[in-house]
Amino acid sequence: MINTKKIILSFVLLISISPLNASFSSLFGFLNNIKTPMKNSYENKPYMLKVDPDKSVDWEDFLSLSVDYISEGWPEVFTNKSKDEFRKEYDQELRERITHGNRYLYLLKNGPTNIGLSNLYTDKIYWPPYNKEVSNVLNIAEFYIIPSHRRSYYGSFMVNEIKKIGSSLKCPIVVAEVDDDKLVAHKFWQRHLPYSVKNYNNRSAYWEEIGIWNE
Repeated sequence: MINTKKIILSFVLLISISPLNASFSSLFGFLNNIKTPMKNSYENKPYMLKVDPDKSVDWEDFLSLSVDYISEGWPEVFTNKSKDEFRKEYDQELRERITHGNRYLYLLKNGPTNIGLSNLYTDKIYWPPYNKEVSNVLNIAEFYIIPSHRRSYYGSFMVNEIKKIGSSLKCPIVVAEVDDDKLVAHKFWQRHLPYSVKNYNNRSAYWEEIGIWNE
């Protein structure tokens, strides 16, 4: 009768003393030393970064994206002025608005990459659907995703983050105004804010309740 235990033991001993063992050891050592590339800690994890003029790097990035946003949506702005001139003017304009309070500027980032921006402010406005003035309304003044990152989840992600910001500020509603000729923007906001108001400040407004009404 064949003693299988002895055969297995002999095989193990043969491997242990065989010159091939050095090859196996080298191979296993090589495989163990291969390091899986470290993924960026923010890879596929976009986040909102609040910016202000005192943080020069982030502020300059925000201004650069703002120029891109205006250039793409309203190129006629640059008919009689350069982008550098506009940038300087807009820098001062935003700084003044910040001093007035209730202004919230954000970069949408994925790791070190700037994906988009949002320019938000809160205000008391007359709101037609309720036929009265409403305080602390969160207005989306600017919303921009760079072209290379559109038609993905970044736009939806930023809308959801804006709603969270509004909730933290105890805003009852969030509103995004859209020019009538911006058809792509209309389709986007129709998907993300369920209600609309026509002819609001000569534009269309999309909105949603995100908090508790105090009045």
